[in-house]
Amino acid sequence: MAGTVSWEEFLQCTNNFLEISDQLLDGWKLCGRTDSPGSAYLVKKLVVFERTEKESKLCDTFEEPLDTFLEDKSMLENTVEERTTWEYHVMYNQSYSVPTLHFNAWRSDGALLSLEEVWGRALKCYRGSLEDDKWTVLTQQEHPILRRPFYTLHPCRTAEFLESLKEKSSNILITWL
Repeated sequence: MAGTVSWEEFLQCTNNFLEISDQLLDGWKLCGRTDSPGSAYLVKKLVVFERTEKESKLCDTFEEPLDTFLEDKSMLENTVEERTTWEYHVMYNQSYSVPTLHFNAWRSDGALLSLEEVWGRALKCYRGSLEDDKWTVLTQQEHPILRRPFYTLHPCRTAEFLESLKEKSSNILITWL
């Protein structure tokens, strides 16, 4: 299929991606073995601080600055800062011959975010368009190498997307991400 990539192409794109990440000090690294298809993956860990009301969300992350919603700065007294750690893995899926994104997110107490909580953090512009398909797009399954639960963007539609990029991109991994 035109939208698929070989393991060798994936590694070539990965090496180029890592060179750019290193220049940007972006924090991606390669883990695993490159001598066996599907045994290596890119990793990035990110800590996000979100302001929330003690009872419910004050504003949606990434939407608008907190100050936009606050007429009286004393409202900050009713907010707490929640720390969430996100860990992203980009892997090669041998069954579909495409890159896949696996990730986990957990609170400072170590509790994983539920699938509903993950969807709740998606940008509003994506929530509406994916509402009917959200459970087929994002699922939780065992990480192919680490053997623990991770959220995964399902690779079934990735080949279609990559097919549209192949002629337009020198590194489809970068464009896909």
